[in-house]
Amino acid sequence: MTLSPIARWQRQAAVLLLAAASLTVAAAPPATAVTRQPLVGLVMVSDTDPTSDDSIKLASVTCPNNKTVVGMGFSVNPASAQLRLQILKPFQHSVIAQVHEDYNWYNQPWSLSVYAMCAEQPPGWTLVSHIGATNSDNYHSVRSDCPGETKPLAAGVEQSTGQGQIVVTDVDLDLTGVKASAYEYEDGTNATWWIRSYAICADPPTGWELQSSDNQTSYPTTTEYTTCTAGRKALSAGVDLNGAHGEVALTSLRPGSYQADQFGVASASEDETGTPDDWELSADVICVD
Repeated sequence: MTLSPIARWQRQAAVLLLAAASLTVAAAPPATAVTRQPLVGLVMVSDTDPTSDDSIKLASVTCPNNKTVVGMGFSVNPASAQLRLQILKPFQHSVIAQVHEDYNWYNQPWSLSVYAMCAEQPPGWTLVSHIGATNSDNYHSVRSDCPGETKPLAAGVEQSTGQGQIVVTDVDLDLTGVKASAYEYEDGTNATWWIRSYAICADPPTGWELQSSDNQTSYPTTTEYTTCTAGRKALSAGVDLNGAHGEVALTSLRPGSYQADQFGVASASEDETGTPDDWELSADVICVD
Protein backbone atom coordinates (compact mmCIF):
# COMPACT_ATOMS: atom_id res chain seq x y z
CA MET A 1 0.00 0.00 0.00
CA THR A 2 1.37 3.38 -0.94
CA LEU A 3 1.00 6.05 1.76
CA SER A 4 0.12 9.59 0.90
CA PRO A 5 2.71 12.25 1.78
CA ILE A 6 0.55 13.39 4.72
CA ALA A 7 0.26 9.85 6.07
CA ARG A 8 4.02 9.32 5.76
CA TRP A 9 4.66 12.60 7.65
CA GLN A 10 2.23 11.57 10.43
CA ARG A 11 3.94 8.16 10.85
CA GLN A 12 7.42 9.75 10.96
CA ALA A 13 6.25 12.33 13.49
CA ALA A 14 4.82 9.59 15.72
CA VAL A 15 8.14 7.69 15.63
CA LEU A 16 10.08 10.84 16.50
CA LEU A 17 7.75 11.68 19.39
CA LEU A 18 8.10 8.15 20.78
CA ALA A 19 11.89 8.36 20.55
CA ALA A 20 11.89 11.77 22.23
CA ALA A 21 9.72 10.44 25.05
CA SER A 22 12.13 7.55 25.53
CA LEU A 23 15.10 9.92 25.61
CA THR A 24 13.39 12.15 28.16
CA VAL A 25 12.82 9.24 30.52
CA ALA A 26 16.41 8.06 30.13
CA ALA A 27 17.82 11.56 30.83
CA ALA A 28 16.18 11.95 34.26
CA PRO A 29 17.28 9.10 36.55
CA PRO A 30 16.25 9.34 40.19
CA ALA A 31 18.68 11.06 42.58
CA THR A 32 20.76 8.79 44.80
CA ALA A 33 21.43 9.55 48.47
CA VAL A 34 24.96 9.64 49.90
CA THR A 35 25.82 6.26 51.38
CA ARG A 36 27.37 6.66 54.82
CA GLN A 37 30.62 4.79 55.40
CA PRO A 38 32.55 4.22 58.64
CA LEU A 39 35.83 5.99 59.33
CA VAL A 40 38.65 3.49 58.92
CA GLY A 41 41.76 3.35 61.10
CA LEU A 42 40.81 6.15 63.51
CA VAL A 43 43.63 7.07 65.94
CA MET A 44 44.57 10.06 68.10
CA VAL A 45 48.09 11.47 68.05
CA SER A 46 49.44 14.38 70.10
CA ASP A 47 52.59 16.33 70.84
CA THR A 48 53.58 18.73 73.62
CA ASP A 49 55.99 21.62 73.35
CA PRO A 50 58.44 21.39 76.29
CA THR A 51 57.62 23.32 79.46
CA SER A 52 59.39 26.67 79.60
CA ASP A 53 58.71 30.36 80.13
CA ASP A 54 58.85 31.27 76.43
CA SER A 55 56.46 34.05 75.44
CA ILE A 56 55.18 32.12 72.43
CA LYS A 57 54.90 28.40 71.69
CA LEU A 58 54.18 26.46 68.51
CA ALA A 59 53.32 22.75 68.59
CA SER A 60 52.62 20.48 65.63
CA VAL A 61 51.61 16.87 65.09
CA THR A 62 51.50 14.70 61.97
CA CYS A 63 49.21 11.78 61.26
CA PRO A 64 50.92 8.38 60.95
CA ASN A 65 50.98 6.29 57.76
CA ASN A 66 49.81 9.14 55.53
CA LYS A 67 46.42 9.25 57.26
CA THR A 68 44.18 12.32 56.98
CA VAL A 69 43.19 14.75 59.74
CA VAL A 70 39.53 14.33 60.73
CA GLY A 71 39.64 16.04 64.15
CA MET A 72 41.89 18.23 66.28
CA GLY A 73 42.39 20.19 69.49
CA PHE A 74 44.76 22.01 71.83
CA SER A 75 45.39 22.62 75.54
CA VAL A 76 47.72 24.72 77.68
CA ASN A 77 49.10 23.80 81.08
CA PRO A 78 48.59 25.56 83.48
CA ALA A 79 45.13 26.70 82.39
CA SER A 80 45.81 30.45 82.49
CA ALA A 81 43.93 33.14 80.58
CA GLN A 82 47.27 34.90 80.08
CA LEU A 83 48.07 32.17 77.52
CA ARG A 84 46.03 33.08 74.44
CA LEU A 85 45.25 30.95 71.44
CA GLN A 86 46.44 32.44 68.16
CA ILE A 87 46.33 29.45 65.76
CA LEU A 88 44.62 26.06 65.69
CA LYS A 89 45.09 25.15 62.05
CA PRO A 90 44.51 21.88 60.19
CA PHE A 91 46.26 20.62 57.09
CA GLN A 92 45.51 17.40 55.24
CA HIS A 93 47.98 15.34 57.26
CA SER A 94 48.91 17.56 60.24
CA VAL A 95 47.74 20.14 62.78
CA ILE A 96 49.54 23.12 64.30
CA ALA A 97 48.67 25.17 67.38
CA GLN A 98 50.24 28.43 68.49
CA VAL A 99 49.68 30.26 71.79
CA HIS A 100 51.07 33.62 72.93
CA GLU A 101 51.39 35.12 76.39
CA ASP A 102 49.28 38.23 76.91
CA TYR A 103 50.66 41.76 76.98
CA ASN A 104 51.45 41.51 80.74
CA TRP A 105 53.52 38.36 80.15
CA TYR A 106 52.97 35.20 82.15
CA ASN A 107 56.42 34.77 83.75
CA GLN A 108 55.91 31.12 84.69
CA PRO A 109 56.81 27.88 82.92
CA TRP A 110 54.00 26.53 80.74
CA SER A 111 53.42 24.00 77.98
CA LEU A 112 51.27 23.65 74.86
CA SER A 113 49.78 20.39 73.56
CA VAL A 114 48.23 19.79 70.14
CA TYR A 115 46.01 16.85 69.14
CA ALA A 116 45.01 15.28 65.82
CA MET A 117 42.41 12.63 65.09
CA CYS A 118 43.57 10.70 62.02
CA ALA A 119 41.93 8.14 59.71
CA GLU A 120 41.92 6.90 56.15
CA GLN A 121 40.62 9.81 54.07
CA PRO A 122 36.80 9.70 54.02
CA PRO A 123 34.78 10.39 50.85
CA GLY A 124 34.18 14.06 50.21
CA TRP A 125 36.99 15.21 52.53
CA THR A 126 37.74 18.88 52.03
CA LEU A 127 39.24 21.73 54.02
CA VAL A 128 37.30 25.01 53.87
CA SER A 129 38.53 28.32 55.28
CA HIS A 130 37.35 31.92 55.19
CA ILE A 131 38.98 35.08 56.46
CA GLY A 132 37.00 37.98 57.87
CA ALA A 133 37.42 41.71 57.37
CA THR A 134 40.68 43.41 58.35
CA ASN A 135 39.98 46.39 60.61
CA SER A 136 40.34 47.62 64.19
CA ASP A 137 36.82 46.75 65.38
CA ASN A 138 36.84 45.19 68.85
CA TYR A 139 34.83 42.12 67.70
CA HIS A 140 35.29 39.96 64.61
CA SER A 141 33.38 36.88 63.44
CA VAL A 142 33.56 34.70 60.31
CA ARG A 143 31.97 31.46 59.02
CA SER A 144 33.18 28.55 56.90
CA ASP A 145 30.36 26.45 55.43
CA CYS A 146 30.74 22.88 54.21
CA PRO A 147 29.94 22.37 50.51
CA GLY A 148 27.01 20.34 49.20
CA GLU A 149 25.79 17.59 51.50
CA THR A 150 29.06 17.27 53.42
CA LYS A 151 29.13 17.76 57.19
CA PRO A 152 31.72 19.33 59.51
CA LEU A 153 34.14 16.95 61.22
CA ALA A 154 36.35 19.52 62.96
CA ALA A 155 36.81 23.24 63.56
CA GLY A 156 39.88 25.48 63.62
CA VAL A 157 40.74 29.15 63.99
CA GLU A 158 43.51 31.65 63.31
CA GLN A 159 43.85 35.30 64.28
CA SER A 160 46.42 37.68 62.91
CA THR A 161 48.07 39.27 65.94
CA GLY A 162 50.87 37.63 67.89
CA GLN A 163 51.02 39.86 70.97
CA GLY A 164 48.20 38.35 73.03
CA GLN A 165 45.91 41.30 72.28
CA ILE A 166 43.11 39.22 70.74
CA VAL A 167 41.03 36.66 72.65
CA VAL A 168 39.34 33.86 70.69
CA THR A 169 35.88 33.23 72.15
CA ASP A 170 34.09 30.96 69.65
CA VAL A 171 35.21 27.98 67.60
CA ASP A 172 31.65 26.85 67.15
CA LEU A 173 30.49 23.75 65.25
CA ASP A 174 26.98 23.46 63.84
CA LEU A 175 25.18 21.26 61.32
CA THR A 176 26.58 23.02 58.26
CA GLY A 177 29.96 24.48 59.20
CA VAL A 178 32.06 26.47 61.65
CA LYS A 179 31.88 29.97 63.14
CA ALA A 180 34.94 31.61 64.71
CA SER A 181 34.81 34.79 66.77
CA ALA A 182 37.22 36.90 68.83
CA TYR A 183 37.37 40.09 70.89
CA GLU A 184 40.15 42.53 71.58
CA TYR A 185 41.44 42.22 75.14
CA GLU A 186 39.83 44.48 77.72
CA ASP A 187 42.11 47.51 77.15
CA GLY A 188 41.63 47.32 73.39
CA THR A 189 44.17 47.84 70.62
CA ASN A 190 44.56 50.29 67.75
CA ALA A 191 46.00 47.57 65.53
CA THR A 192 44.04 46.23 62.57
CA TRP A 193 43.44 42.49 62.70
CA TRP A 194 41.47 39.63 61.19
CA ILE A 195 40.20 36.19 62.11
CA ARG A 196 39.95 33.06 59.97
CA SER A 197 37.73 30.00 60.47
CA TYR A 198 38.56 26.46 59.31
CA ALA A 199 36.14 23.60 58.70
CA ILE A 200 37.17 20.04 57.88
CA CYS A 201 34.20 18.61 55.94
CA ALA A 202 33.33 15.21 54.46
CA ASP A 203 30.41 13.02 53.51
CA PRO A 204 28.94 12.21 56.94
CA PRO A 205 30.49 8.98 58.25
CA THR A 206 28.37 6.26 59.83
CA GLY A 207 26.97 7.48 63.15
CA TRP A 208 27.83 11.15 62.54
CA GLU A 209 26.25 13.33 65.22
CA LEU A 210 26.63 16.77 66.74
CA GLN A 211 26.03 16.97 70.49
CA SER A 212 25.90 20.28 72.37
CA SER A 213 25.95 21.02 76.07
CA ASP A 214 23.80 23.38 78.06
CA ASN A 215 25.58 26.58 78.96
CA GLN A 216 27.77 26.16 82.03
CA THR A 217 27.52 28.94 84.65
CA SER A 218 30.83 30.74 84.89
CA TYR A 219 33.52 30.45 87.53
CA PRO A 220 37.04 31.92 87.34
CA THR A 221 38.01 28.67 85.60
CA THR A 222 35.28 26.60 83.95
CA THR A 223 35.34 23.27 82.10
CA GLU A 224 32.46 21.75 80.15
CA TYR A 225 32.21 18.18 78.83
CA THR A 226 29.78 17.07 76.12
CA THR A 227 29.47 13.30 75.77
CA CYS A 228 28.91 11.22 72.64
CA THR A 229 26.10 8.69 72.38
CA ALA A 230 27.30 5.41 73.89
CA GLY A 231 29.52 3.46 71.53
CA ARG A 232 30.50 6.44 69.38
CA LYS A 233 33.92 8.11 69.18
CA ALA A 234 34.69 11.81 69.60
CA LEU A 235 36.41 13.51 66.66
CA SER A 236 36.56 17.14 67.72
CA ALA A 237 35.15 19.78 70.04
CA GLY A 238 33.63 23.22 69.55
CA VAL A 239 33.11 26.05 72.01
CA ASP A 240 30.98 29.15 72.51
CA LEU A 241 31.86 31.73 75.17
CA ASN A 242 28.94 34.05 75.88
CA GLY A 243 29.45 37.35 77.70
CA ALA A 244 33.24 37.01 77.94
CA HIS A 245 34.10 40.22 75.99
CA GLY A 246 37.87 39.69 75.89
CA GLU A 247 38.34 39.00 79.60
CA VAL A 248 37.99 35.20 79.42
CA ALA A 249 40.31 33.03 77.32
CA LEU A 250 40.14 29.46 76.07
CA THR A 251 42.65 27.11 77.68
CA SER A 252 41.55 23.78 76.18
CA LEU A 253 39.46 22.56 73.26
CA ARG A 254 39.83 18.92 72.27
CA PRO A 255 38.27 15.46 71.98
CA GLY A 256 38.84 13.10 74.89
CA SER A 257 37.87 9.85 76.54
CA TYR A 258 37.61 8.35 80.00
CA GLN A 259 36.90 4.65 80.37
CA ALA A 260 33.91 4.00 78.07
CA ASP A 261 32.95 7.67 77.66
CA GLN A 262 33.96 9.72 74.62
CA PHE A 263 33.51 13.48 74.81
CA GLY A 264 34.47 16.96 73.67
CA VAL A 265 35.93 19.21 76.35
CA ALA A 266 36.28 23.00 76.45
CA SER A 267 37.90 25.02 79.24
CA ALA A 268 38.21 28.76 79.82
CA SER A 269 39.60 31.06 82.51
CA GLU A 270 39.13 34.68 83.48
CA ASP A 271 42.21 36.87 83.09
CA GLU A 272 44.29 38.06 86.05
CA THR A 273 41.96 41.03 86.76
CA GLY A 274 38.78 38.97 86.55
CA THR A 275 35.56 40.20 84.96
CA PRO A 276 32.49 41.87 86.44
CA ASP A 277 30.27 40.29 83.78
CA ASP A 278 28.44 36.99 83.95
CA TRP A 279 29.63 34.61 81.25
CA GLU A 280 28.72 31.15 80.06
CA LEU A 281 30.59 28.31 78.42
CA SER A 282 29.05 25.71 76.12
CA ALA A 283 30.79 22.86 74.31
CA ASP A 284 30.03 20.84 71.18
CA VAL A 285 31.33 17.47 70.06
CA ILE A 286 31.30 15.68 66.70
CA CYS A 287 30.98 11.90 67.10
CA VAL A 288 31.01 8.91 64.73
CA ASP A 289 30.65 5.14 64.98
